[in-house]
Amino acid sequence: PVIGDGLAANLGIGALGAGTWGISTATSGAIRQLLDTEIPALPSGLWAYRFDARRTLVGSAMSDCGRVLDWARNELDIPFEIAETDTKSLFSAAPTAGTPLVVPFFSGERGTKWRGSSRALFANVGASTTAEDMLRGAMEGVALSFLRIADQMREAGGDPERIVLSGGMTEAIPAWLHLLSDALGAPIDHVAVSRSTMRGSAVMALEQASPDTTVAEVPVLRRVEPVAAHTEYYRERLERFEKLADLA
Repeated sequence: PVIGDGLAANLGIGALGAGTWGISTATSGAIRQLLDTEIPALPSGLWAYRFDARRTLVGSAMSDCGRVLDWARNELDIPFEIAETDTKSLFSAAPTAGTPLVVPFFSGERGTKWRGSSRALFANVGASTTAEDMLRGAMEGVALSFLRIADQMREAGGDPERIVLSGGMTEAIPAWLHLLSDALGAPIDHVAVSRSTMRGSAVMALEQASPDTTVAEVPVLRRVEPVAAHTEYYRERLERFEKLADLA
């Protein structure tokens, strides 16, 4: 039978239990979690669908994740192949108040307020703002988009015990994980799975055909830990992001 690609992606990257969030960072982005408890009230920014008689996949998505990186590379004239040392210094550096505040809704807003007519907004841009500053701000905006979803995920299922992540966008600029980990205030494991939905379909088939067989662990490419002081910055930034997003 047909299964949803979001479900297959979560199973494929090892987000198998209720304590694990699975994050996808491709052209679009998403956070998903398998819950085996009843959900008395689903936050308005999330969706949920039954996986089987016991489990429900809960999550939300954004239209613009890797698309934001593509836009910045094309329209800000940033070379497509950014040197790893350049992105590491750009995205690993401590956040600063002078970074542009960006609402990256180039294709409209899905989660959490489902406003298809919304468009991207850039604020705090001055004469000295560089293309790299704009890129940093845009990718901070993607991290804040994930934070908005994460806040509602915690309402539905509590804090995660683990977060696993995959996707072409993060493979292109792995240093970006520092922004996301700081924003979420939690460690993130970037896993080594290039065909997550294919692997997830196999995991589901194995579960049905041989339920006593243990699924192999997904290898971890890198683990990123958050910086507590940076998490406070993103929490304050989110308040301004929400006000700006209401104008988008």
